[in-house]
Amino acid sequence: MNHRTYLTWLALSLGSLLIATFSSALSPAPAMAQAPPGAVLSFSGPASGQARGAVVSGADGVLSLVSRRDVERAASSVGVSLDDHAGLVQVATSLGLRLVVRGRVTGRGRRAVVQVHVLDERGNDIAFREISADPRRRSGRSDITQGTREVLLQALTDLSARAAREQEAERQAAEAHADPVEGMETPEDEPVFSGARMPRFAVRGGWGGRNRNTAVRINPGTDKLYQASLFSELRLAFEARPFISDASAMRGLYTSVDMHFSLGLSSQDAVTGASIDSQAFGLLVQAGYLASVLDGERLMLGGVVGFGYESFSIDTNSTLPSSAYPHVRLGAIGRMQILDELLTVRADLGFRWAFGVGDFAGAFGKDSGALGYDVGLAVGGSLDMGFNWAVRFAYTRFGLDFAGSVDDAPPGCATDPQCLLPVEAAGGSDSGVELGLEAGWRFD
Repeated sequence: MNHRTYLTWLALSLGSLLIATFSSALSPAPAMAQAPPGAVLSFSGPASGQARGAVVSGADGVLSLVSRRDVERAASSVGVSLDDHAGLVQVATSLGLRLVVRGRVTGRGRRAVVQVHVLDERGNDIAFREISADPRRRSGRSDITQGTREVLLQALTDLSARAAREQEAERQAAEAHADPVEGMETPEDEPVFSGARMPRFAVRGGWGGRNRNTAVRINPGTDKLYQASLFSELRLAFEARPFISDASAMRGLYTSVDMHFSLGLSSQDAVTGASIDSQAFGLLVQAGYLASVLDGERLMLGGVVGFGYESFSIDTNSTLPSSAYPHVRLGAIGRMQILDELLTVRADLGFRWAFGVGDFAGAFGKDSGALGYDVGLAVGGSLDMGFNWAVRFAYTRFGLDFAGSVDDAPPGCATDPQCLLPVEAAGGSDSGVELGLEAGWRFD
């Protein structure tokens, strides 16, 4: 090959390379398949933040993720809740989300299980995976990430198959130039599999202490007083969240039952000094709703309505008759996790409307009534094995009102020269402090 031929060949080769490079730069690149938009909502349960982080890692790339904050902001702007099915569908439609992921963590350590629910834009639960892994450990988070990726790919495959069936049905309907014949089976969504719906409930029993301070003001200024120092009582408590594992707004439903019975209570007559048989009893049945306001169940606020009955029975004496307060209670609850479910703090505030005062009614006025309130604080928690405990403090007070005089002398009035007939009490109060230590078992 001579020098001129070599230069000619080199020039042609370089020219071809430049033309090919220039042409590839000008021609459009083949379109890359885009990941469908989706979002990962808040998780609940122990180590829920770490579990959600691992789920986000698994979803990244499979989905084009919209931030949880943007989803929550969209829900707030239209005034809906993401726990409500209709609200979730509205937000998913407005943001163009194809898939939404939510879930919860049950158990701790080696018993930890991460439940991952995948919902489509219609709010249907189309895929579910339970991953036995500890979100606090790196190996556990890796398993959660891998399991999330697998369940999302399964969900996308199912969505593609559903879309193909719907397109085929539309094509057949178009070819027939009519709607499908009545009775013809139409494509349906994939069967909903949301896993086991396990309720959560706790049963506890224990010991408590309570005191009582009662005062009734009788005109013209005579006070009838009864005071009982701290006496022992048996306590029973039941709490339940029947839909805790449900992905809908029903998961916030809550109910509780509390009972207490005095143990060996005895009073002393202020005049004769004789021992008087006495009994204290209380019952409170409530139902309401607890809503999560911070990071799963880190902080929950709610309200309850219930029926209660408080009584203090005492045999014939020269001071006061027995009292009983059947009442309706409206209450507010605040609950915060300090160390997940290992250590929690709960505060209660309630207002009580009594529709009876027991034997006080006939002794101190023709008409009577009582309004009350209570405040409470409880520290408790649950272990992985299910052991559940609580230390509780509460203060309850009823304010008493009487109207109309009575001619029958109340206890002690016949021997009291200041107690004039007829009797009409000016008012009074009945209050007490209670302490309780309870232990039991939680099932979920």
